[in-house]
Amino acid sequence: MSEILSFHNDEAGYDSWCRLHGHDGYVLTKSGRDWTLHNATCQAITEAGDGKLNTSSPKLCSTDRARLVPEARERSGGRMPIQSCGQCGS
Repeated sequence: MSEILSFHNDEAGYDSWCRLHGHDGYVLTKSGRDWTLHNATCQAITEAGDGKLNTSSPKLCSTDRARLVPEARERSGGRMPIQSCGQCGS
């Protein structure tokens, strides 16, 4: 079973995980109360572009997409709005 890793203000760790799991990894990002699911190589999450660290807001990462959904539900008190990314379509 694949574990879920959380990266927050850990750019080196997050970049390393994304490089290692670019072919099979998924990343959940949170904005407000909503979660968005991305592929690990999605440009929306790998290129900050605004000078901020990519992990300035927490990222939940796993190679098991199905495990990320219940984790997001647990972390948001049962609220379940998970969207697919508009760029990568995960």
